[in-house]
Amino acid sequence: MPVLSGTQIEMLAKLLVAGFDKVGLRRVVQLSLETRLDAIVNEDQRLEDVAFELVNWADKRGRSALTKLLQGVVTVRPDDAAIRAFCDDAFRPDEIRPLDSGVLVDRVNRGIEALVALKDLPIVQQTVGQFRADFEAASKQIQILKKYKSLHDGLHRLQLKIGTIEEEVEAAKTDKRAARSLTLHAIELAPLAKKARLQAQGLPGAQNEIGWINDFDDHITTMNRASAQPMSSDDLEALVIGLNQLLQEGPRINSALANAASTIPFDNLVQAMTKMAKHIQDTADPKDATSQQITGDLTALSLLQPHLVELVDQHFEWQWVDKELAGAAKLFYDKHGPMGKMPKKKWPQFRARFIQLCDKHPQDVWSRELKDRLLLWEHSTLSPSPTTDEIDASGSAFDEFHSACEMRFFEVDDELNALSGRLTELAMPLNSLMSVIKR
Repeated sequence: MPVLSGTQIEMLAKLLVAGFDKVGLRRVVQLSLETRLDAIVNEDQRLEDVAFELVNWADKRGRSALTKLLQGVVTVRPDDAAIRAFCDDAFRPDEIRPLDSGVLVDRVNRGIEALVALKDLPIVQQTVGQFRADFEAASKQIQILKKYKSLHDGLHRLQLKIGTIEEEVEAAKTDKRAARSLTLHAIELAPLAKKARLQAQGLPGAQNEIGWINDFDDHITTMNRASAQPMSSDDLEALVIGLNQLLQEGPRINSALANAASTIPFDNLVQAMTKMAKHIQDTADPKDATSQQITGDLTALSLLQPHLVELVDQHFEWQWVDKELAGAAKLFYDKHGPMGKMPKKKWPQFRARFIQLCDKHPQDVWSRELKDRLLLWEHSTLSPSPTTDEIDASGSAFDEFHSACEMRFFEVDDELNALSGRLTELAMPLNSLMSVIKR
């Protein structure tokens, strides 16, 4: 059943013409509908006619086909405000969203596995041979990414247990029987430390990791002895402090993870996959479903790359924001307003860089929200002789702005970690492809 009105069909077709050439439309159709554009419309006509027939074809097949097509469109052009506005107007809020990075990784994996089956094709042999160094570098870098992701996850699991351990430690100060529960926690934490030590092997900065992992093992040993050997209140308190200090390694490991993700040689991988996909598409029967699937799957890699780059850039920027605001809160806790929280020369630089970061994502709710909170804090700058109410209002405005920025940083951090976890899944099919292609 058709979804769009005639006017909406014409409008969407015009948006596709404005945003894509025929090559771009082929890419969208392969990605979203897993078929070829020339299997849907006659490509030997004007771009305007191709776009109109494509939209009309999807609309006649109902909401599911149209939604899939538009998901491909917004995945390839996520920052196109006009297309985004059309989707928001014609569909339910957030119904049309870019394809999840996990879906893209699954498609790439499927495409590489299909290449393994086509290993005897000269184009596959030649291209893998030509780009072998890049394939090997990517595999190595993905393994490093996987290790840092594992270290991150281990510290996160420790963080989830810290609160319970702190409660048990507090109880153990007055009830020696409560110390027995610390041994149970030690049993649960020991595998985390063991796994962390294994993952640290082969990392560029392995010694940085071994130091805190040794401390982790020492704390676990202390907890193991707690039920048999009474601990003083000071020793128990030192245990809690030590475990919390381990969590301070998190930001550094996150930075290393982001750096590892950013140095995967995607450019050359995309070039290699594009070359093979184009050859397969040009030489295969248009009705061959397998070739259609492979070309669509391999083009998904070119969409993962900008998404990863953008996430890594955001992560570094929000890490900088978090550091600046944490320093402002700590060093100028008794000052109020932007000029009080930051040195006179630093505030304009911070403000400009922060606004620029938000303006890269004008359509996102968080962007508008954080700029509003920045302005609220800025306008709370106090008079030379502030009243108590002014001081309280300014302090609250800063705290709310700081907290909202922290939450945005956490969101970006979680998204980057999730994508990094999915990217590690590429290592196995890449290794399989290299193993079947002789040097």
